[in-house]
Amino acid sequence: MPRAVRARPSPRPRRFLRPRTHAALEPEEYERLRRGHLGKRRLELVAQLIERPPRAQRALEIGYGPGRTLYELACQFPQVQFLGIEVDRRMLEYARRRYRRPNLAYTLRGESGLPRESFDVVISIDVLHHVTDLGALAQEVASSLAPGGVWLVVEPNMLHPYVWLKQTWMRRAGEEEDHFRPWRAERAFRSAGLAWTKHYAFLFPGWLRRVPPPLAAVERALERVPFLGGAIVYRLTRSFATPCASA
Repeated sequence: MPRAVRARPSPRPRRFLRPRTHAALEPEEYERLRRGHLGKRRLELVAQLIERPPRAQRALEIGYGPGRTLYELACQFPQVQFLGIEVDRRMLEYARRRYRRPNLAYTLRGESGLPRESFDVVISIDVLHHVTDLGALAQEVASSLAPGGVWLVVEPNMLHPYVWLKQTWMRRAGEEEDHFRPWRAERAFRSAGLAWTKHYAFLFPGWLRRVPPPLAAVERALERVPFLGGAIVYRLTRSFATPCASA
């Protein structure tokens, strides 16, 4: 797999009011941040994709972090084989120790690349804005999609004021954090032969543990507004040429 994703740096000592990117967090801390309302919405989004007919048989998550989301999906869909790829050995060791299932495997990013035409669903959540070579990654993921497969990309929406301010604060503090720029990603997607649909999602920030049902209903109504949705969501597909019938 090409070295297109920056390795997560070692955790830095805590400083008063110093922002920290997820890459600088210990697995336990990172997991706590992903357990709230936003984590449940993300899980729901992926589950809907896996359930669509024909139901997926093999799924890949790029950048699975502590592994909890992948584990919950493996529990919900025991007939699907799940594979997670990471760049951070701490996350690999934590996930293997904490979240084990017979239909779930974790690995570190290697040099051999992804198997071709293998996955019905590929998931990457909050990954692409850390990638230095989007073109290489898009080409590799496109090649790994089985016919009819979908790559689900979820990235922070820089049009959202809270997201823009937080990421700018982190970058100025010297953290490995940058904005996701859709125009760059879409150029890489197009070069890889991918087509896509996109929308905005997730009105509330990730630190909220619970959202009352009335507010959750309001969220679904307002989150599609570009500057209100905290994330931009892509569903990418690869076109496969149909061979001509022999005479």
